[in-house]
Amino acid sequence: MKANKFLAFFLAMAMLCALVLTGCGSSSEGGAPGDAASTAPTATGDAAEPEFVLTFNNYNAQTSTMGSFEVPALQMIEENSNGRIKVEGYWSATLLDAGDTFSGVSKGMADISMYMIDLNTGCQVVGTLFNLPYVQPMPVHADMIDILRESLATIPEIQEECEAKNVHLIDLFPVAACCTALTTDKPVLSPSDFSGLKLLTMASLSTYLSTYGGSVISQAPGDWYSSLEKGVVDGDLNHFAALNDFGLTDLMKSYTMYGDNGGVYSCAQCYMINLETWNSLPEDLQLVVADAFTWCDDSLVEKDAETIAATIQSEKDAGKSFYHVEQEDMDVWYEAANIAVDGWKTAAAETGCDSERIWNDYQNIISNYMKNY
Repeated sequence: MKANKFLAFFLAMAMLCALVLTGCGSSSEGGAPGDAASTAPTATGDAAEPEFVLTFNNYNAQTSTMGSFEVPALQMIEENSNGRIKVEGYWSATLLDAGDTFSGVSKGMADISMYMIDLNTGCQVVGTLFNLPYVQPMPVHADMIDILRESLATIPEIQEECEAKNVHLIDLFPVAACCTALTTDKPVLSPSDFSGLKLLTMASLSTYLSTYGGSVISQAPGDWYSSLEKGVVDGDLNHFAALNDFGLTDLMKSYTMYGDNGGVYSCAQCYMINLETWNSLPEDLQLVVADAFTWCDDSLVEKDAETIAATIQSEKDAGKSFYHVEQEDMDVWYEAANIAVDGWKTAAAETGCDSERIWNDYQNIISNYMKNY
């Protein structure tokens, strides 16, 4: 009996070992549903359930030029992460109003958003240097993106200011050089010609315009058309791609362009992400997100250049008035810009940074770029 019990025990243990070994062998072949191996991406590119579900916000419409590149950029993130990231997109202020964008991303109400620097006044005091009037010749729109990216990479205070508020800048890209577009036929050939004009533009230009008798009306893009149509404002300091996108050219009668690049100032836009969200992503997924929005920005700048050229021609064909300050006559505009620059230096210094060095670093980046332009 004892021998038979021993034999039975031995056979039972042998069968158990065989089952364990069989199980190990099958997991190396892909595993049964529910096994850990079955949740990993397969050779055909199938993906597991997303590890990260992110929300994307833009107060502009999905049907805008910007939206037409954002949609494939979000798809790139999902595909290039092999499904590890899923992005839910919200446009037309369905998640955050324009005025709530920076604080909303900071608080995690949206993970990622498009944002125009200084749209929410005071959130990026240092970064507002990108929105100041020109004090020297600048390149055309398509090349300004290189200057912004070098500035973000080499002037640490730009990123640090945002990260102190729980926001990380993914990439910067430029608004094209801005002309003066008016609902009346009036040239603006010197700063003094701003006198009496109420213009849609960035709040950072308030001191600049008021010095010459003009005034700034800072609004969300969705309000621009109505304000122009009702005569609340006289015009817009903006670029032709935006004027076209928002249908504002229908209301304009004259345009004044400046220098070789066509504008008297420009400003920066960005894609930004909640800092906690950014830090939660592994380095490889951070790269996936950054690459997608770099592609988006490059594509948008290229498309804007085409739209600007086409819109200018269309407006000329429509008989609108065009005025131009030649490059050799731009010194009066560069000198006038120092009013805004001095105001920025004071405000930035109050945040504790070396605003003089930051400004000089930025201008040196521009000067060095223009040497080979």
